[in-house]
Amino acid sequence: MRRDRHPRGGQWVTTGYGTVHCDVAPGGICNEWSGLGGNIGFGDNSWHTWRIIIDRTPGNWVDESITWYKDGAQFMQVTGGRINNVNVWNSLATSPLYIILDVAVGGDWPGAPNGDTLGSWGSEMEVAYVAHYEST
Repeated sequence: MRRDRHPRGGQWVTTGYGTVHCDVAPGGICNEWSGLGGNIGFGDNSWHTWRIIIDRTPGNWVDESITWYKDGAQFMQVTGGRINNVNVWNSLATSPLYIILDVAVGGDWPGAPNGDTLGSWGSEMEVAYVAHYEST
């Protein structure tokens, strides 16, 4: 959601983010309130496929991972080894999760609406579909 710094509310989004929040705030394992994250640019008005894979197949929590993709390109990954705490990792990789689709305006990030805030057409979030898959 930024070019070289956080946009004002309603400005055109050119970056997608993958962020994990965990443990305690401020600070903690996941550097709260910021979290551990990565990002990827997208400066067009095209449809994109976003995917998050929680891979628990290694059988060892240190090697398990959560990976973020945009259009098949990986842009963020966190492993149990990076978290380095089995209880915190289990809260991320084994706890029930739910999907949130959100268009947030205001707050500390990205900032309060102002004269640059867009309204009406072009400032909405369009979603073609949402799916959840699980394999065992």
